[in-house]
Amino acid sequence: MAHPLSNWVSHHRQTHPAAPYGSTAAGDVPADIVHILASVLRHVQDGELPLFAWTLGLPQPSLLSLIERCFPEIGPLERMDDNDYADIGKIVPERYRQLVAALSAHRADSLNPEYADWLARAIAAAALGHRELWRDLGLSGHESVPALFQRHFPSFSAGLTRVPDWKSLLLAAAAPHPQEHAGGEFANAVFFDEAQIDSWIGEDAPLLDLTTQLLGIGTRPARMRLRSRQATVVACTEEAVRLVERCGGRVERFVPSGSRVAAGQVLLSATGRADALLRAWKVAQNLLEYACGVATATAAMVDAVRAVNPDVAVLTTRKYPPGLRKLALKATLAGGAFPHRLGLGETLLVFPQHRALLDDWDVLRERLARVCGALSEKKVVIEAHDLDDAWQALAAGASVIQFDKLAPDALRAACNALRAHDGELALIAAGGIHAGNAADYAGCGVDALVTSSLHYAPPADIGVGIEPWPAADGV
Repeated sequence: MAHPLSNWVSHHRQTHPAAPYGSTAAGDVPADIVHILASVLRHVQDGELPLFAWTLGLPQPSLLSLIERCFPEIGPLERMDDNDYADIGKIVPERYRQLVAALSAHRADSLNPEYADWLARAIAAAALGHRELWRDLGLSGHESVPALFQRHFPSFSAGLTRVPDWKSLLLAAAAPHPQEHAGGEFANAVFFDEAQIDSWIGEDAPLLDLTTQLLGIGTRPARMRLRSRQATVVACTEEAVRLVERCGGRVERFVPSGSRVAAGQVLLSATGRADALLRAWKVAQNLLEYACGVATATAAMVDAVRAVNPDVAVLTTRKYPPGLRKLALKATLAGGAFPHRLGLGETLLVFPQHRALLDDWDVLRERLARVCGALSEKKVVIEAHDLDDAWQALAAGASVIQFDKLAPDALRAACNALRAHDGELALIAAGGIHAGNAADYAGCGVDALVTSSLHYAPPADIGVGIEPWPAADGV
């Protein structure tokens, strides 16, 4: 798909150096704004900024008007196919729109609102890229960034004398609203002791970092940033912070568990000796890639279920690989799910495997009647494979029926029959529930869905950058 400026990009690269502040070009549009727009559009064409930035989030007539007014030398442009243009518009992230709005609210009184909107769109696109902000804006260096904001968005940076990471500051300005927070307030109830943190470090570097020592770079001051390459629900950054600091680094900032972030946002930034950061690097990255992957998949399932029925809970099982229980629990909590049961001692849950060791349903009923008085605060959960099992379970004293691997249509019919008999009965669907069918099960009449699939979600894509600090250039 060709960008409207594709035939002009190379010409503008050679003929338009950075414009000084205060000059004008293309009529009354400030020359620095024209230059920044050209730089951002060029970097999109070169594949260095996200695809959606081709449109700057504008309708096609508005984009063509911008090009005509800012770059009259290229003449009239042919419209893109409307369907192609609309397809690009569909991938414009909400975080981009939020950032444009946040910047525009701080425009200088003397700046034309339309020009402020154009500039805000260009800056927001650059903020969601993977390189230093000043490079994608076409500025001469990191020291040019505060001057740009002071001129065009003065109240945005008011009171800030030194901003080491303008990109993170910009993304924080478009931080998720409370309803976009997936559930980190519960995730942080999970406790990890120092021995656990130390064991993670010890698995990877129990003795020394041979490469760092042989290269002689261990004492160099450095900075490390872990950045999400995709829209992500964050989990276990608090543990990553402790890990980095345990290795000797100093964390500057981090995004808390449960936050929803756009592609390109820094999840954790730290400074310190290179040997400290390099020791923490891969362990922290692996931790975040697993936990954020699980949290992101969990939030997607919770969102899909709530869209069908907001009263249906998503519960996760205790089916974890040994050693991952706390991480998986915190990650699913961060995504908005809750645990079904954390261990054998938590609930009275009768599986067919238990019933196989009893003679029949009557024996189960007798045993439950004998012990339930001593466990009056606990509900009796019995797993059923079909409606016949459910009636037997109900007669045996179940207060919760957990259906296992029942197809949605059969489950719906079973729920309707049981609800007609006992409106207070709690009903759960379990077995084979995953992202592809959770919404179907949510509409069957159950109170909760139980799943193990979230623990095995694909990892998040977390990039790690390590550079000398203070940096010679860059923001």
